[in-house]
Amino acid sequence: PFLMTMYRSLSMTRSPDTILFTDPLPGSSIFTLCLFNRAFILLTRTLGLIGLVTYSTAAKTKEIAIRKVFGIETREVMVSLNLSIIKLFLPGLFLGGLTAWLIMREWLEDFVYRRGFEGWVFLLGAFIIFVVALLSVSIQTWKAAKQSPAIALQNL
Repeated sequence: PFLMTMYRSLSMTRSPDTILFTDPLPGSSIFTLCLFNRAFILLTRTLGLIGLVTYSTAAKTKEIAIRKVFGIETREVMVSLNLSIIKLFLPGLFLGGLTAWLIMREWLEDFVYRRGFEGWVFLLGAFIIFVVALLSVSIQTWKAAKQSPAIALQNL
């Protein structure tokens, strides 16, 4: 009841029951909606990536500790774990970028005024995603590699 009276005081042209999703939104509302959507997607993907990396390094903590006992250096451990994650990441990045490019190309063909898009936009996005992934993998790997082997084996 309160919302209905508030709505009627603001807009007398229609009742709330007749609002359609095809009604145009003001430009600032669309921009804000897109901004929040992109931020939410970036946040969920980053959290998923960090979760995958954390799980992967936790699963390999015992292996890292045993290798450190046998004298492997921290750099070699980091390279090994980074490569294992990147081998999973790069095909997904390639397939995702290719799919996005194809969908974008088809979608843009429906517009009357056509504007091409360039490949550097996709390469820049892929580079940013790759850097974020590499940083998160490297940080988690560094933590696992710097841990004392005695403590790592004791906790498992």
